[in-house]
Amino acid sequence: MSLFTGNRESARSGPKEFTTATPELALESQGSITSFPLPVRLVGGVQVFCDPEYFPEVPPSEPGFVAAFGGHQKKVEKFCPQQEVNLERLLSFSLASPLGEIGLDFTTSRDSWNLQCEVFQRLLTLCNARRPLILHIQESTRSTGVYDQAMEYMRQFCAPSQKIHLHCFTGTCSDVKNWSTFPSCYFRLTGLVGQFNAAQHEALRAVPINRLLLESDSPHLNPLDPSLTNTPLFFGDVATLVANVRLDHVHQMVEQFKC
Repeated sequence: MSLFTGNRESARSGPKEFTTATPELALESQGSITSFPLPVRLVGGVQVFCDPEYFPEVPPSEPGFVAAFGGHQKKVEKFCPQQEVNLERLLSFSLASPLGEIGLDFTTSRDSWNLQCEVFQRLLTLCNARRPLILHIQESTRSTGVYDQAMEYMRQFCAPSQKIHLHCFTGTCSDVKNWSTFPSCYFRLTGLVGQFNAAQHEALRAVPINRLLLESDSPHLNPLDPSLTNTPLFFGDVATLVANVRLDHVHQMVEQFKC
């Protein structure tokens, strides 16, 4: 199934721009057109609220869309106890509401890393078997082993049956092997595939097709032009990037992701 995640900025306006406009009008509004030859039909998505400043009073209700709630790693300094209470309140509306994005992002200042680890561990206590977990894990040239560190916390706080989506996966073959020990762990790929290095290409080829998902990370990571706003209408272009690396036929891949 193809997924997209609206980030904390797009969450304020909601997903209506994708559901009320035709693909042609939405593409025209971006000042660009998709290069993928097949039409994209959006039937739903995941609307992520991971900035405590923009938590809604109640979970939004949009046909076909699911609301996820979490705490973004780059906002940990604003994640005070009251915000955690508010997060728990929003998740309490449904035991199946996704928790996320949460995780570790060590592309940030080293000063925030310890706090990120503390907040991540606290938020993992909100997991349950029915609640999908959307993880944001990113390392930089200044940090390695972030996927391993996150895995240690996962094994401490989560059951092996935990449903996991590794948002915007950029890891290595070792990471694919380790995280695949969770039977319900899925690797989500975005337009960043176009910037992958050789090790990441190898990792992408190692992901089993039944564990691979596409996402837009709208409004970021436009696969054709990073300066443009991204929408789920560029899913086909993400699929093309992924298929080229995996040496798969893109049309077969699209069939795999049909709902």
